[in-house]
Amino acid sequence: MENTSEPNDAVQRLIQDLQGIVEPSQVQAIVDAIGKHGYGIVLPEQSQEFLRGQRTVPKIPAISNSVSELLQLWQSRNPLEMEWSQPQSYALLAKRFIDLGVPYTAREVAEAGLLHANGQSRLELTQLLGLALGRCGLVDDASRVLSDPELALLSCNEEMRGLEAALQKQLGLRASNPDTRSRHLRASLALYEAAWKATDGTFWTGINVASLHLLLGDHAQSAAIAKQIETDCIAENQRLQDPENSDLYWLWATLGEAMLNQGKLEEAEAWYRRAAGIAGGRVGHLNSSRRQLRCLLKAIGQAESLVDIWLPIPGVAIFAGHRIDSRSRADERFAPEREANVKEAIMKWLTQNNVRSCVCSAANGSDILFLESLQSFAGSDTRIVLPFPEDKFIEESVKNGADESWVPRFREVLRRASRVTVASSERLGSDDQPFEYANRIIVGQGRILANELQTSLSALAVWNGNRNGAVGGTAMMVDGLLHQGVPVYAINPSDHATDLCARTVVQPSNSSFATNKDISPGTSESATPSMQLKAMLFADVEGFSKLPDLEVKLFIEHFLGRVASCLTRHASEHLNAPQSWYRTPIPVRETWGDGLYFAFNEIKTAGDFALDLCRLVRETKWREDLGFSHDLKIRIALHAGPVHLSTDPITGLPKCTGTHVSRAARLEPKTPPNSVYASDAFASLASEEGITEFKCEFVKLLDWAKHFGTYPTYVVTENGEQQ
Repeated sequence: MENTSEPNDAVQRLIQDLQGIVEPSQVQAIVDAIGKHGYGIVLPEQSQEFLRGQRTVPKIPAISNSVSELLQLWQSRNPLEMEWSQPQSYALLAKRFIDLGVPYTAREVAEAGLLHANGQSRLELTQLLGLALGRCGLVDDASRVLSDPELALLSCNEEMRGLEAALQKQLGLRASNPDTRSRHLRASLALYEAAWKATDGTFWTGINVASLHLLLGDHAQSAAIAKQIETDCIAENQRLQDPENSDLYWLWATLGEAMLNQGKLEEAEAWYRRAAGIAGGRVGHLNSSRRQLRCLLKAIGQAESLVDIWLPIPGVAIFAGHRIDSRSRADERFAPEREANVKEAIMKWLTQNNVRSCVCSAANGSDILFLESLQSFAGSDTRIVLPFPEDKFIEESVKNGADESWVPRFREVLRRASRVTVASSERLGSDDQPFEYANRIIVGQGRILANELQTSLSALAVWNGNRNGAVGGTAMMVDGLLHQGVPVYAINPSDHATDLCARTVVQPSNSSFATNKDISPGTSESATPSMQLKAMLFADVEGFSKLPDLEVKLFIEHFLGRVASCLTRHASEHLNAPQSWYRTPIPVRETWGDGLYFAFNEIKTAGDFALDLCRLVRETKWREDLGFSHDLKIRIALHAGPVHLSTDPITGLPKCTGTHVSRAARLEPKTPPNSVYASDAFASLASEEGITEFKCEFVKLLDWAKHFGTYPTYVVTENGEQQ
């Protein structure tokens, strides 16, 4: 049931039935206590519906360390079921996502749960939301959440103090000014000390007290407290005789930290390694410990590279490979009888390289073999990118002629995937461009994931070594990854050795490497209309429709005038005549009222322009300096994909059309004012190109406008700028 101060129908009937026996206030107090523990009271006629809902919540703790299964559970939830009106359901799921290193989804779950919570359940979900925001690196947002004045009315506990202390520590560690750093670290120390004293010496708050002293330079005090924590933890470790009944990860990681604070490096390494050995798929645990360990190693002058030795985290892999040979294929590339040998080699490589996360496609043959192999490991995170929708992909890349045996295997790996991205909503063109576009998204997603997890990125290819592959094929993928410095390993399916193994690909082909990063169509206004990869920007001014007529002239002069000057900064001024737009970095420029639509030849130009425009609008004093009745705010959305570039027969100007234009347009209405949001495709291509001038950080799975669908969405900021 929903735990609220107003009695619901079931509680009202219970009060009536118990009238004269129990005071109504006592009934409500009992019901509230039941609600805090995740139980509920429903009307008899609602019991069957309620019980149907209860079949899902027990699955949350039952799912071991599978991110994909938890994501599927969350995304397929029925909000009308009674269980999803209980705060405890959201709290339990948010905790699991935090443990497994998926803080952005944990944030989404906690935010949804807060709509159903009050009292203690609100406190718990607020703590989880703050922790998720902190794990996302959004420290300021986390601080704002925890400064909610309503929380002052609720009882505080060790977890709350610890969370606030952790946020102060993050603020201190990222501060460049020494005084600011010291102020935040001392505030963190005071909060941890208060929590430690209030709980009579709990080891997890005590070790943070010791480490804060170390970060502040007081090594003697740090070592003294750490020795006390070591004694307590050793006693606790001896008491917990059965590891299967106790989660020893944090206990052993704390022992590692206690040893490090005392300068006992060998003992610290031993305990950290033991902790890593039982972490399983709980990447969130490892990430938290690795961040702390990195800071402490730096504080004592030790190499930060020890983090990867003491607390190794599973790596991320990008995968590409050949499809299985059809019966009509003349030259052997991946013969069907080599399937078992290739799969065995894949499993061996995954085990040796400790890879548990990947991004790849799902064609028949090596793609599906790789996905099946990785999904057999507990806690695996498999992300699939399809160049176009399932049905068309099955016909073109999963069925092997008349052989349809790969189709059910394809559907199963998709079912178990953490995320499935469909790069384009239809098969665009008849050539291999859709596969090249999808491959660039695969590489970008892989780099983003490795960065989020702070772990290594490598690539595996099932590849016969032939460099004369098609555009968007395995050979081009291998060359592209090598040019980006990603280690590539290859399994040759044409090798008839019984025991296949992956070998390092040392260098790319001798031919000049070219990706489709220069996505301009050429210099001629009369260029033949064709599919071209463009970055697109849609923008809209909030509140424009409320401007009085007298201010419309001001809008044209000052707002559109500033947009024009922004265009000049990012495109050659002497080519800004409309007939020359084809030859500029921004060939398409359209506006209607307050709406803006631009297409760019380069991802970097689009991102730089968007941030420049957003900053311009945000910093202009529209009301104070220019006479507007209210300040203007702008929503900006970015996307990138293949579009039709042609000349508008009415205006004679360059024009982009196609389904990807619609994608860009549907994101803009959902963007917060004075912010820049981007699609997964834009963020992936920016990462694939190694752009450092701005960053794209995952926000959430967002419902785009006009029922367009739910997609991963990113916020774009300048590097160093905090949201």
